[in-house]
Amino acid sequence: MPFNEPAADVLGAFKPPVVSVHFGLLPKALMTRVKSWGLKILSSATTRSEALHLEANGVDAVIAQGYEAGGHRGMFLSDDLNNQVGTFALVRQIVNAVPIPVIAAGGIGDFTAMWAGQNLSACKAMPAAALTRSLVA
Repeated sequence: MPFNEPAADVLGAFKPPVVSVHFGLLPKALMTRVKSWGLKILSSATTRSEALHLEANGVDAVIAQGYEAGGHRGMFLSDDLNNQVGTFALVRQIVNAVPIPVIAAGGIGDFTAMWAGQNLSACKAMPAAALTRSLVA
């Protein structure tokens, strides 16, 4: 379900500190509304160009989503798979391109990969679902 005005109404009641969106940006009016509550907006980028686009349009952090993320990557400026690179190469490209925090995602399946993402200057690393479940269990 796309994030729309009724979804924003629900979100506004709870005002979580962070909103994570994928496959591009929220519509400008929704971006303004969410930011007016003081919330931070994160969005995924699968290329350096997408990261630059997100940063230029007001996101607070970029989720660098490498091709290891599988079929659910948030590609939005192009659907050309030839533009896709691995997570660690992408993290480096994005960290060097934008001044905002970068979060590594895609193929982060153990603590070594989490450490590697952060060692590339990503501020955080998002573990895969299987690792997330094992950390919470």
